[in-house]
Amino acid sequence: MPTDFVTRLPAFLRGRVGIAFFSAAGLALSLTAACLLHRMDEGARRLEFERRQNLRHTVLVNSLNDYEHSLFALRLVTENNQALTPDEFKRAAQDILSRSSGIECVQWVPLIRSENLGSFAARMRDLISPSYQARYRQGLGPLLPLDSPGVTGREEHAILTYLYPFEGNELLLGYDIFTGPSAPSLDRARQTLEITLTPSFHLAQGFDSVILLCYARRDARPYAAPESGPGYLQLVLNLHSVVQRIWNLNQAGAADFALYDLTDEGPQPLYTQLTNRGVSETIPHDFDRFHGPGTLCRDIRIGGRTWQACYRPGAVWESAANYTGPGLVLIAGALLTLLGVGYLRLLLLRTERIRREVEKRTLELSESRLFLDTIIRHSPSSIWVKDADLRFRLVNAEFCRTYAVPMEEVIGRSDALVLAPEAVVETERVDREILADGQTRHFEFSCVIRDRLRTYLVAKFPLRDPSGAVNAVAGVATEITELRLAEAERATMERRLLETQKTESLGVLAGGIAHDFNNLLTSVLGHASLCRARLTPGDAQQTSLAQIEHSARRAAELCQQMLAYAGQGRNAVQAVELGALIRDSLSLLRLSVSKRARLHFDLAPDLPAVEGDLTQLRQVVINLVANASESFGEGEGDITLSTWRVVADAKLWSACVNSPDLPAGDYVCLEVSDTGCGIPDENPGRLFEPFFTTKFAGRGLGLAAVLGIVRNHGGAVRAGLRSGGGSIFSIYLPIVDSVVTSAPAAQSAAPSEATPPPQSTNPPSTRTVRLLLVDDEAPVRDTAAALLRACGYEVETANDGAAALERLRQGPRDFHAAILDLTMPGLCGPELLAACRELNPDLPVLLVSGYSATAAGDMLVAPRTAFLAKPFVLLSLREKLCALLDDV
Repeated sequence: MPTDFVTRLPAFLRGRVGIAFFSAAGLALSLTAACLLHRMDEGARRLEFERRQNLRHTVLVNSLNDYEHSLFALRLVTENNQALTPDEFKRAAQDILSRSSGIECVQWVPLIRSENLGSFAARMRDLISPSYQARYRQGLGPLLPLDSPGVTGREEHAILTYLYPFEGNELLLGYDIFTGPSAPSLDRARQTLEITLTPSFHLAQGFDSVILLCYARRDARPYAAPESGPGYLQLVLNLHSVVQRIWNLNQAGAADFALYDLTDEGPQPLYTQLTNRGVSETIPHDFDRFHGPGTLCRDIRIGGRTWQACYRPGAVWESAANYTGPGLVLIAGALLTLLGVGYLRLLLLRTERIRREVEKRTLELSESRLFLDTIIRHSPSSIWVKDADLRFRLVNAEFCRTYAVPMEEVIGRSDALVLAPEAVVETERVDREILADGQTRHFEFSCVIRDRLRTYLVAKFPLRDPSGAVNAVAGVATEITELRLAEAERATMERRLLETQKTESLGVLAGGIAHDFNNLLTSVLGHASLCRARLTPGDAQQTSLAQIEHSARRAAELCQQMLAYAGQGRNAVQAVELGALIRDSLSLLRLSVSKRARLHFDLAPDLPAVEGDLTQLRQVVINLVANASESFGEGEGDITLSTWRVVADAKLWSACVNSPDLPAGDYVCLEVSDTGCGIPDENPGRLFEPFFTTKFAGRGLGLAAVLGIVRNHGGAVRAGLRSGGGSIFSIYLPIVDSVVTSAPAAQSAAPSEATPPPQSTNPPSTRTVRLLLVDDEAPVRDTAAALLRACGYEVETANDGAAALERLRQGPRDFHAAILDLTMPGLCGPELLAACRELNPDLPVLLVSGYSATAAGDMLVAPRTAFLAKPFVLLSLREKLCALLDDV
C-alpha cells in the first residue's frame, strides 16, 4: 500500500480500532478478493482461450486465403500465356506448393469439344504419356474409358491434363471432371468467373476432401489444347494438412476442433480433431452434440461457400484450472485485491495489444501476398513504384529483364539508371504531374533500350497514404514494339498494293483508249490518203488534207505514249549502252530544249549495256530532257545528263515511284537534273499519271510514257528535288551481259510526216492479187479495203475470225495473203493465224493492231509474217504487203 495513501487516512484508523478495522476489512476484502479472483480467473481463462483460438482461427483463415491467392496468381499466369506447356505449368505449381502446404495436387483441366477428342488424345500421347486415354466416372466407381459402350455423348469435356505432383495422382490423367460430383461447382465458376470451392466428396485419390477451382478464359489461337484454350485450374486440398498447421498451435491439447460446411441444408461435417485422439475423424453425430457453453464458433467465407470453425475447451484445459486457497487469499488480503485490479488491467491491455498486432500482421500478410503474387511476380508487363523523390521502391522481374539490371541495383535509384537523359526528362515530368494532380495517365512511350528502339503502352497512376495524400507513383508498361512494326508493315503493303492496282488500272485504261483511238485514226488517215490520191498536186484541198493528216499523226503520237505507259512496246530488243545512245541523240536533244537551256553531260566510260528497245529508250531520254527544259519557263537554266553504275537494293526501290519490288543487283543509272522550278508539293508519284500536268499547256503524257517504258524494261524511276533548286529524275535499268535482238522492228505507231500519194493504182505485177481482210471494226475494215483496192488489189472482207475461217475452208488457196486484226471478239488474231496456217501453211499474213508489236509476241518469229501498227497510211500498208508478196 502506498505511503501517501496511509498518511491521508483519519487518525482513529491508525490506532487499535484501526488495526481491528483493517483486520476485519482485510478479511472481508480477502474473502471478497478470493471470490472476485475466482471469477476473474475464470474470465481470464476464457479470454486466454478465446485469444489462443482467435490466433489459430486467423492462421486458418490466412491459410485458406493463401490458397485463393495462389489460385488467382495461377490463373493470371495461365491467361497471360499463349501456350501453357507442361514445364511452364510445373514451374508455376512448384512455386505454389513451395509456399502453401496442404495442397494435394495442382491441376490444369482444358475444355475439349467432342469433335476434337481424337486430335486432343493424340496430342496428349505425344506430350504427356503414350498410354493416355480420356476417361469418365460414374458415382464412386472406377474411371472408365470415355469411348466405352453406353456412354452418353457430351458436346464438351473437361479433361484433367496437367497434374503436379504427377506421382500419386497419375490415375486422374484423362479424367473428365464433368462426369464427377464437382460438375455443379464447375458450372458456377464458369458463369461467375469467381474462385469456387466444392462441397466435400470422396476423391478418386481415395479420401474425402474439397477442391478449390476457377475458370480461365483463354483464346484457342494460335495453339490448340492443352497448351491453349479455356479451362479450369484446381487445387485439391488435404484438410488434414491444412488443419495440422493450427493443430500445432494447440498448446498442451487445450481445445478440440471441428469444421462444418453451412452452405447447403444442414451443417455438413468436414473435419474433427480431438485432444484425446491423435487422428482426425468425421463427426458421426449431429452438429449440436459438439457444441457446448464454452464452444467458440467462427464463420469462414471461401470460394462462395460458408464454413464454420468450432473450438471447444479440451479435457486437459479444464483439468489445468488451479485456484488459490482461502488461506493464501486471507494472507494476501488487500495485496491480492490491489494486484487483482492491476492484473485485470494488465491482462486486458495485453489482450488488446495482441489483438491489434494480430490484425495488423494479418492485413500486412494478405496485402503482401496479393500484391507480390498476383501483380509483381506474374505480370508480363513491367511494373514499378516510385516514391515522392522519384526513386524506385519496387520493380518486378519483367522490369529487370527489360533493362537487364539486377533488382537490388534498381531499388533506391532513379530513372537515370535505365533511361537515356532525354527520356529521363520526359518521364520525370509526367511523374511530377501525377504527384501534383493525382490523375492517371495513359500514353505510348518510345525510347532506346539496349540499342533498340522500343515502344510501350504505359499507364501511370498515383498511390495514396491512409489520409488520401499522393505519396508515390506506380506504373505499368506493356511492350507493343512488334505490334507497331507489324502495323507499319501492313500499311506499307496496303499502300503498295493500292499503288500497283492503280497503276495497272491506269495502264489498262490507257492501252484500251490508245487501241480504240488508233482504230479511229486508221479510218481518218486512210480516207485522207484516198482523197489526196484523187486530187491533183496543186489542188487547194491538199492543204486541208495535210492539216488533217498532221493532226491525226499528233493524235497517233499521243496514243503511242499511252501505249508506252501501258507497258506496250520493246519491239526490237538489243543491248543498249546509254552513253552511246545519248551521244547519238545529241542533235535531237538540242532540238528538244529551249534556246535558254544549256546541256551538260557526265557520262561514265565503259558503262555496261542494258537490254531494251533503242527507240523507246531514246524516247525516255528526250522526254526527260524536254520536261527539264519546260521547267525553266521564260528563264535560263542548266540540264545535266549523268550515267553511272549502281548497286541497287530494297531501300533504293522504296524511294522510287510506286515502290517497285525489283531484285537487288547491278543497275545502270541515268540521271537528268535541272535548275528549274522543281517538283510541286503534290505527291511526286502523280507526275507520272497520264494527263497530269503542272504546266499551263501540256498533255501530261511525257512522264507517264517514261514510267511505262522503264517499267516495261524491268527498271524503276525516282523523282526528287535538287539541292539548290530544281529537280532530279533518275532511271534505273538492269545490266545484262548480252542480248539477242528480237524480230525486226514493227512499223511505228505514228506514220511518217510525209505521206506521198500512191504513185500507181495498179498492183506490182500484172496478175490479180486476192487478199482476205479480217477486222471487227467496220470503219477500219472499210477504210483498209478502200486503200487496198486503190492499190489494185482484189479484196474480200470478213467481220470476225469465225467468218474468215469459214471462207478459208471453202478455198484455202483462193487468197495470196491475209490481213488479220490481232484483237477481235470470239476467234482472235493468234487463234485465227494458227487456223489459217493449218489450212494453208504458205499463206503470207500481215497482222495489224491498235496496240504495239508486243501484242504479237512470238507470232512474228514465224516465216512470211509481218506486223503493221494502227493507224497506218496507204504507203506503209503497200510497203508491208509488197514485202510479203515478193515470193508469191
